[in-house]
Order: sequence, then structure tokens, then C-alpha cells
Amino acid sequence: LVKQFSEIAGAPLTPQEIEELEMKRVYAEKWVKFYAPEEYQLRPKVELPEAATELSVEQIQFLQDALTMLEEKDWDPTDLQQGLFDKAKQGLGAKYAFQAIYLAFLGKKSGPRAAWFLLSIEPELRTKRITELQNLKTEVVVEPDSNTNNLISTEVKQQFPGIFFASVKISGVQIQKESKELQELTKKILQSLTVSTTEDITSLAPIQAYRKLLKATGTDFHSKRPSPEALLRRIMQGKNLYQINTAVDAYNLAVLETGVGLGGFDASQLTGPVQLRFSNQNESMQLLGDSEPTLTRENQLVYADAEKAITIDLNYRDIDATKITTDTTDILLFADGAPNLAEDDILAALQKGAEYIQQFCSGTIESIVVNK
Repeated sequence: LVKQFSEIAGAPLTPQEIEELEMKRVYAEKWVKFYAPEEYQLRPKVELPEAATELSVEQIQFLQDALTMLEEKDWDPTDLQQGLFDKAKQGLGAKYAFQAIYLAFLGKKSGPRAAWFLLSIEPELRTKRITELQNLKTEVVVEPDSNTNNLISTEVKQQFPGIFFASVKISGVQIQKESKELQELTKKILQSLTVSTTEDITSLAPIQAYRKLLKATGTDFHSKRPSPEALLRRIMQGKNLYQINTAVDAYNLAVLETGVGLGGFDASQLTGPVQLRFSNQNESMQLLGDSEPTLTRENQLVYADAEKAITIDLNYRDIDATKITTDTTDILLFADGAPNLAEDDILAALQKGAEYIQQFCSGTIESIVVNK
């Protein structure tokens, strides 16, 4: 502190100035500790802040990397600040990366300069905090299979024993048309994809399972490909991803990484619970992007609310009325299960999709529900 004020003054401080500076420091510290409003409280919280539970997997990983970096040597704060910034640019971007630090220790999205702040925190608390964050788990609630709440029709379960799907609501989202940080993460994920051929794509367990469902219900999966297969093939062909908005673009990253079919809907446009059932003959659906309605044939797999089918051929396409827009505030995100697919893999993909939405659209991730 004396050094900084000497630089500001342009000359060494006198003994009297040093004494006055120390007195002001003590008074300032007491004011912050005992009297300052919450927004000025910058001491790290001993207990995990509630806001820290909203951190995404990627933000927690950045924090882990930052704390590991911190232990590598005795850092000059300025050098550490630059190191943190460089690390952030490689993935999350500075905004979400530095928010991870402040949310984890202060429960706020902003705070003092990150390097100086981290260096001021006791090593034991730093270790404790990252352990707490890594142990966080989203609660999974298995929906009871009863006559009053049967979200997979009897006919579907009879034809496909073991079929299931999972869903989660993300409430209070703030969706933008685009995000530079999301675009940077998209580039990084595209560069890291290990599937590069048609054989790689069609060998993925989820895509094989979805193909079997479509074939069994009379749909040609060569002309109507499962949605994750279509997305991966688009990338393999050197085409750009569709850019819709920060919610849809975010959960599509999880589809690319896992091969699991995910579908998001504006929760305010759904009536009652969503069920997986077979279509009836000539149900009219105004599919997203079409000028004319589509009529279903009998026994196609559809997700449907109390009034209407909202998808066709599992999650091949969905209707315009329930699409996610920048006006959407609550999202219902679905993950397609299938016989012989590992439930944990489907839930992990759904969780990843929800966390990507939260990372770029904020919001609160509610409990995951599994329907069997």
C-alpha cells in the first residue's frame, strides 16, 4: 500500500503520511467488516454462497485451473492477472470466467481484481471451495409411473420396452440473438470433435438406437435422420452450424458432444405435461420453417402436450408455436432415451445442455425428471 501511494505521489511518503495511511487502512477495514452494505462486502464467504450453485461445469473447471495455476509459483499479481485472462480467452471468455471466481467466493458476479483477490484468500479456503463445487450434483427425480401421471403411453411402452425420456426446466433465462463467448466456445468444441466420418457418426450408440425407433415406426431414417445425426453430418460436410439464439445454439453444443437428441421448447407455450405417444392419422402440425401444415400418419413417435403434438418422428422436427425465441423466459429441455441406452449417459447430456443454456442465458436449472 505504501509503495502504491508513493508511486501516486511521485515521491517517498514521509513518516507522518505513512502513519496517517495506516490509520485510514485500519478504519477502512473495520468499516468494510462491520458496517459496509452488502455490495461492499468483499471478504470471501466461509460457506458456499447460494449463487455459486449456478456455476456451470465449464466455470468450475476454469476455477480449478485458476487455483492450480495459483499453486505453481509465487506470483506477481499483475502477471497472475494476465495469466488468468489468457486462460479465460482459451475457452469461456473473460466475462464468464471471472464471474466464476466472484460467484464462488463472494456470491456476486463482480468483485475486486481477480488476481489480487485470489491471492488474498487462505489456501485452505480455496481448496475447500473447489471441493464443494466439484461435489455439487443436480437432483434427479424419477417421475412415478401411475395412471394419473403416465408420460409415456402404454402403446409406446408395449412396443418399445425400456424406452424413456428425461426433461428439465430452466427458468428465468435471458436469451440473446448471439454471443461472442458462445461463438468462441462453439469453435473450440468443433475443433475437438472426434467424429469425422459417416461411420463414426452412425456407430454412436444413441444414433443407432434412434434409427431403430424410427425404422420400427415406419420412418425412413435415411431421409429423416435423427436430429443429432443430422447435426453431426452437417459439421462433417463442412457446413456451419445454424445460429438461432443463445439458448438453442448452447444446447446444440451438448448434442454435438454427446450424440444424444435434445429438444428445447418455450414452456409458456405448452399446455399441461408433455407425453411421448404415437400419432393419430392426420394430426395437423405447423412445423418450424414450413409454410404449409404437415399431416401425421398413424403411429409416428411424437412428443405432445394436452392439446397438440409438438414434435414428429421423436425429435426429428418440432412445431413453430413452441419454438424458443429471445422473448422466452422459461425453457423445457428434453433428452431422448431409448431401449438399451444407458440412463446415466442421457442424463449427463441433458445436464450438459442445461448448463450451457445457463452459462449463456443465466436462469435457474430445476430438477431433472426421468419418465419411464
